[in-house]
Amino acid sequence: MNSFKLLHFLNTADPEALTSLPGVGSALAERICAARPFVSLEDCCRVRGITLSFIHRLEAVMPDPEPESPLEIITIETEEKLTVPEDVPAAAPLPPPSGKPSAKPASGSGFWSGFGRFLKGLLFFLLRLIVILLLLAGIAVGIAYLGPLAYERYIRPVEMNVAQVAALETQQAQSAAQIASLQARLATAEAALGKQAETITGLAGRIQTAEEGIARHTKQLAALDEIQAEYLKNNDASLTRIDGQIRLLKAMEMLSRARLFLYQSNFGLAKQDAQSARDLLAGLQEDAPEALAAELTEALFRLDLVLKNLPDFPVAASVDLDLAWQVLVQGIPQPTPVPTESATPSPLPGTPIPEIPTPEPPTPDLSATPAPTATP
Repeated sequence: MNSFKLLHFLNTADPEALTSLPGVGSALAERICAARPFVSLEDCCRVRGITLSFIHRLEAVMPDPEPESPLEIITIETEEKLTVPEDVPAAAPLPPPSGKPSAKPASGSGFWSGFGRFLKGLLFFLLRLIVILLLLAGIAVGIAYLGPLAYERYIRPVEMNVAQVAALETQQAQSAAQIASLQARLATAEAALGKQAETITGLAGRIQTAEEGIARHTKQLAALDEIQAEYLKNNDASLTRIDGQIRLLKAMEMLSRARLFLYQSNFGLAKQDAQSARDLLAGLQEDAPEALAAELTEALFRLDLVLKNLPDFPVAASVDLDLAWQVLVQGIPQPTPVPTESATPSPLPGTPIPEIPTPEPPTPDLSATPAPTATP
């Protein structure tokens, strides 16, 4: 009896009535209303939270519901009594008593209960739909407003850091290439510096040799000046010839020293010595013999070219100075082409003067020179 009442109560009671049962809350009542109708009490176990032991407890405490009308009590008792086994064939329904209409069970309570459940389900569905829509709207608003903020705070700094790292890697590669280029240039410069040091060492030795030669020629010129001054004290015709030879030797010494000055690129002193030598040779040309006069004329011509080419054309001046010196030492060479100024190549700026071997002039034997005697 309680089993049928419990099944009928679970199929017809509203959620408020269901919550009157012990252990049934509002959530479980909603699940029971959503899962109805139930065919048997075992069918109720498909509702989450209901087990057979829970149903047995409900049967023990199931109150007797108050029927809404006497007709409902009659209908329930009649259904219980008329319940027959399945193997017994159903008997034909008895005709109602004559003269009395058949009583129909009231179905209004079941309709309104089902309609109320439908409305509640619809309300819960709409509520859930509204909640879902609100959640979706909140997510959309968060993406719309919080997305740019998150991008600016988190994503953009990462992108900037990545770009800066890439730029630093590019700069590092460029710096490495520049360092390699500088190292190569440094190695080349060191090699060139080593060669220049060797060249400077060689030039220093050659300059020292030239300076020694200049000092030697200067000393010889001083000795010749002393001899000339001593001879000039004696007014003798034999000493005039010796004086001319001394002046010729002085001119040759000056030309040799001028060549050394040209080698040192000291064009001013070279031009000064060449001018002094020309003045001495020009003084000798007036009283010189015919053969010596021709040599002096050729030497003066070369010295004029030297004075004209210095300091603009040192190479041509060096060649003419060497020819003048050779004319005084060996005489006029035959045949020797006379270079003109137009044929003289102009040196390029920074072109070193080629080294011209300087033959040593014949040094006069001063010990063999006769001592001057006093004029009676």
